[in-house]
Amino acid sequence: MKHATGYSFLIVIVAVLLVGCTAATPEPPVTPTPSPTETPAPDPDVIRLTNGEWLPYLSETLPQYGPWSQIVTEAFAAEGITVAWGFFPWNRNIHYVETGEWDGSVGWSKTEERQQFAIYPDIPLAQECDMIFHRVEYPFDWETIDDLVGHQVGVMLGYAITAELEAARQAGLNLSLDPGVDEITNLRKLLAGRIDLLHCPQAVCEEILQESFTPDEAASLTYHPTPWRCSEYYLLISRNSPQAERWVTAFERGMQQVQDNQP
Repeated sequence: MKHATGYSFLIVIVAVLLVGCTAATPEPPVTPTPSPTETPAPDPDVIRLTNGEWLPYLSETLPQYGPWSQIVTEAFAAEGITVAWGFFPWNRNIHYVETGEWDGSVGWSKTEERQQFAIYPDIPLAQECDMIFHRVEYPFDWETIDDLVGHQVGVMLGYAITAELEAARQAGLNLSLDPGVDEITNLRKLLAGRIDLLHCPQAVCEEILQESFTPDEAASLTYHPTPWRCSEYYLLISRNSPQAERWVTAFERGMQQVQDNQP
């Protein structure tokens, strides 16, 4: 189902929604976010999805919880299904998918490990590139993973890239990894010199620097022009969800309807 026209169409949808997040226009109602300590009661027409803070794409503070959340909500709504969102740290989000405590989660790249306990719909939400951020005064160049040796590298708990680097470290590569709970904390550690390098999606870290740091602080950080990788990001459905196959089918049909209804 990944036809070039459909994929390009999705990117246009995301771009339009990103602009719409700041517009002063009436917003359609959204399902209230459950308390982090509560799991919504089962309902055959309600899918329970976890979410997290990942500006500019996902956030509890954005209209419709961000453009990626809005796309998912609209796709399921086209099939008569309501989304109940819960916001948690990312490592807890993926744990809830693995255990089936929640039906799925939004905003994940595809890995072999995750495919053991989660189903990926055929249609991605968007593509994002991970870059290696560093201080302007800290010269850095890289071509292979070996070039990370000798640097203190900031990573995020629960991210695929963290698992990739940890696997390389356990295989014998002398990597020094410093895990963090969110990007803003890692960026502050980078500014303070507590870490030397930071793997971070380009648009995400640029948004945080613009919104949460002074212009001088933001100007003191840069990133290497070579992406670490570019990945497609998806809705994840837990294989342990009682209606897993139904959720996947409904989402794919709903996404097709959303595309077909666009002018």
